[in-house]
Amino acid sequence: MVRHAVIDKHVAEKALRAMTALPITIHEEDLFHRRALDAAVRLNVKSAYDAHYLALVEYLECDLWTADKRLYNFRPQTHAVGTSG
Repeated sequence: MVRHAVIDKHVAEKALRAMTALPITIHEEDLFHRRALDAAVRLNVKSAYDAHYLALVEYLECDLWTADKRLYNFRPQTHAVGTSG
């Protein structure tokens, strides 16, 4: 964004500080990635990105909110927020 002059460096640094201050937990456990692979195979998910979303939902035992029709059909605890895909 800075490189293409969409925003200047000061704005980018401010956004980065705000982002890193958010209470976000990164889940990088080996088991999580194995769950993503399992989800991809078991549910015939073609995208590693989507498989990681599904694995994270299973890992955290939470609901999934998505606008992607393909992901919507994978879990009963999925809520549609629009349509795409």
